[in-house]
Amino acid sequence: MNIRALKESDLPLLRAIHAHHYSSEFEFPDFVSKFLCCFVVEDSDGTIVSAGGIRPILESVLITDLSKSVRIRRSALMNILSASNYFAKQGNFDQIHVFIQDQGWENHLRKIGFVPTKGNSLVLTI
Repeated sequence: MNIRALKESDLPLLRAIHAHHYSSEFEFPDFVSKFLCCFVVEDSDGTIVSAGGIRPILESVLITDLSKSVRIRRSALMNILSASNYFAKQGNFDQIHVFIQDQGWENHLRKIGFVPTKGNSLVLTI
């Protein structure tokens, strides 16, 4: 097997692989503008086996004083999200992720537009 940088000429084949195997699971990734780097792994005969890479995601992390009223905490959340949305757009990001463990906060976040991700979230510490 050989690993190499993804080339724009690989995209038509990758779109076909995606359409055949993954179109019902997720949209075709924007390998050109949303990734830090992308790779293609070829079999010994030069055919593409796999392609992928890494892209940055934004994670919102909040610490909240739970002794404050729900109204005050919700207002603070909306202020933080407004600022976060602004800076995310400035950085050409189109999503903000949260990893939540409190059902009450999850309900608040769903009410303002957060949706569950597809698949399970996993992390690799490096």
